[in-house]
Amino acid sequence: MPGDAKRSWHLSKDGEKFGPYSSQDLADLGKDGRISADMLVWREGMEKWQPASKVKGLQVTPVAPAPPPTPSMPVFTVAVTPAHAASPMPVRGHVTIEKTGKSLKLQQLLGLFCIVLGLAMALLGISTDAPGDTEPSAFATAGILLFMLGLVWRIVTRMRIWWHHG
Repeated sequence: MPGDAKRSWHLSKDGEKFGPYSSQDLADLGKDGRISADMLVWREGMEKWQPASKVKGLQVTPVAPAPPPTPSMPVFTVAVTPAHAASPMPVRGHVTIEKTGKSLKLQQLLGLFCIVLGLAMALLGISTDAPGDTEPSAFATAGILLFMLGLVWRIVTRMRIWWHHG
């Protein structure tokens, strides 16, 4: 490249053209790392544009390789067999049903049982109260307490499941 300071060099990247540059300007751009290997160069007398890496004596910055693809979340397949037998559908995220221990499942069922029984007791106790009573019967009060106990039990158990598997 030395000795041809009067020649005009042109650069092209992604279809956009830059220049004209002298040979010294082109050499300085290369040393500064502003010319990458994927850029094209041309000057008067050349048949066609050439990659900058093919120009003798021109320093070019290598093109950085593309980063590897980011890993995606694992895909779990849950087999669902309805009456029309659809194929298994992918589910993203955690599937806690299989991971939950038997004792936590049993506690969830017992909490549900307390809710249903307490609600039934409260409704039955209120319906059997004599008209004009201002306070609920002991049976209705026990039902309300059992309902609240079951509700709290289910919430606490669900939080334990979430804590262990979340």
